[in-house]
Amino acid sequence: MSQQVMLKIPMDSETKENVDNLFNKLGLNMVATVNDFLRYCLKTEEVPFFEQIETGEEYAAKIAISEQQLKEGKKITLTMDEIESFEYMETDELMNFLETRYEECRAKWSNNAHNIALHVSAKNCYNNPI
Repeated sequence: MSQQVMLKIPMDSETKENVDNLFNKLGLNMVATVNDFLRYCLKTEEVPFFEQIETGEEYAAKIAISEQQLKEGKKITLTMDEIESFEYMETDELMNFLETRYEECRAKWSNNAHNIALHVSAKNCYNNPI
C-alpha cells in the first residue's frame, strides 16, 4: 500500500461546515469522499463536473456566426420532444442525431438553391424567348 500523505485544502468555514453536515446526512465523511473523487478522476481521466467557460469574445464570435447563418436561411428546427430527448441520449447518439438533421437540412438548402435557379432560368426564358 502507498504511503499516506496529508492534503490541506483552504476553504471558508461556512462551506466546510455545510459540506460536513451534508456528508454526515449521507453517511459519508470528507476524507473518504475526496479520496473517492480523486480516484474517479484518475480512473476516467476527467473531472466529472468541470465545464469549459467561454470568454466573452468566443461567445460573441459564435453568436455572430449563428446570426449570419440565420440571415442565409440556414437553420435547423427541432421539436420540444426532440430537445427534451437529448437529456437521455448518450453523446454518440446525440451527435449522430444532430449530424443526420444537419444533412437533411443541407440537402433541403441545396434543393432550394437548385429550385430557385430553375425558377429564375425559366422566368428568363419566358421573358426573353429565343
